[in-house]
Amino acid sequence: MVARKKPVRKKKGMAVKLPDGSKATTDIQAKSFRQEFEIWERKAEGLTGDAIGMISPEASGMSLLDLVKNQGIAGRVKGKTGTKIKGKGGVQIFKALKSIFNSPSMSPEQETALKALDSVMDGIQGTKADPRNIIFSNPSNWDDDNGTVISTKPIYGHYRTDQYEIVRELKDEDVPAKDSEWYNTSPNTAEPPMWQVLYGDGNTSPFNSPSLHTIVKNALKRLDDAKLTIGKDNPVPIEGAKAATTALTISVIRQVIDSALDKGKGTTGSFPDSTIYRMFKNQSFDIRNEKESDAVKTLKNLNIPNEIEECWFKLSRRQIKRMAVIRAKSKGMAMHFKQTSGDVARSPLKFGERPEPDEQKKSFDNWQDMLVRL
Repeated sequence: MVARKKPVRKKKGMAVKLPDGSKATTDIQAKSFRQEFEIWERKAEGLTGDAIGMISPEASGMSLLDLVKNQGIAGRVKGKTGTKIKGKGGVQIFKALKSIFNSPSMSPEQETALKALDSVMDGIQGTKADPRNIIFSNPSNWDDDNGTVISTKPIYGHYRTDQYEIVRELKDEDVPAKDSEWYNTSPNTAEPPMWQVLYGDGNTSPFNSPSLHTIVKNALKRLDDAKLTIGKDNPVPIEGAKAATTALTISVIRQVIDSALDKGKGTTGSFPDSTIYRMFKNQSFDIRNEKESDAVKTLKNLNIPNEIEECWFKLSRRQIKRMAVIRAKSKGMAMHFKQTSGDVARSPLKFGERPEPDEQKKSFDNWQDMLVRL
């Protein structure tokens, strides 16, 4: 029999609610989960005014974070704050993200909200609503005396180009051009601040940090990759005839049964189902690999991508004897039920052949018939 393991104090991770309504614990630390978002928030809040290309008085005090809140995942208009869209702006998105990333636990509804935002942002990339594809009119010809613009050509991403700087200088206005990476004559290539904060890879100034889209995707990946511990309050049930076969694919369960069978081999004693029952009731078990994790998910009827790392099991003495019978047969061991009542499952499971004479009781060769009522 597998010896009871010594308790190991594990660092408690973020709690999650499983699709069946039960709770589990991940190997994600809540603090580390929200760190990327907090860094993003602080960085976006610290970039204001000219640092992000805003020159109008109404916008000069606004931060990049303010722009995200006011305009959500859409771009902004030239040098201004843009228009708030009631119910569709970034304020609602930001509040939802704050709630998700600051929460000590994760519900299916919160994960669904993250997936929805990820999907929306995926859908906007490459479209006209993508901040890198916002079109501005870039001066292409102008009056060299007074800076009056005669003709323009489209520019994507931002308006603070070298040409724009020239015409403003001719009007005695100091509006220096911004980084050439902020704008481009071709769509899907510019990297203005609004695009950086929402979609960038963290390698472009001024927002040299992972973007919101990157953070959302990282969070979803971490949730999908997280290993779960199913606690004592939500044990994995081993119920029904097929459950015994599934449970025996989990090595730690199989080893417990095999150890008891091997120890009792050659004796005429009873299989120690009550001892094994107490063992399962009083400790958790480590799950060793993906195949065993899938077995646990089958037993608990969970359709999730996560691997189960540790769990408690809930099973009856009836199921323990059922598993012992299955394993004994595979080992070629003789066993029989000493039937003391109408319910064979309540009878002791004994090692060895049934004693003779005993013509009224069935032999172990017909154990399947006797387990119909298990």
